[in-house]
Amino acid sequence: MLKIMQILIFTVLSSLSVSSYSASFNCAKAASWVETTICSDKQVSDLDELLLSSYKKALKGTADVNSLKAAQRNWLKSVRDVCK
Repeated sequence: MLKIMQILIFTVLSSLSVSSYSASFNCAKAASWVETTICSDKQVSDLDELLLSSYKKALKGTADVNSLKAAQRNWLKSVRDVCK
């Protein structure tokens, strides 16, 4: 009986979690202020999806994928993740 109650409580609490929108990453794993902001605002999340789409097009259109990926990682660290 205790196990059933634990499962029931977990299920109810999970359904009450903060609503999140579709983003270019898993919002359940959002760790930074930027990521939680993207996940909690539909308009920002939509813009994040647009940015992902553009990035995927850029990857297909470049001969130097590794340099583009390195530039993206650098942008994430030095530009996106410093916003507050």
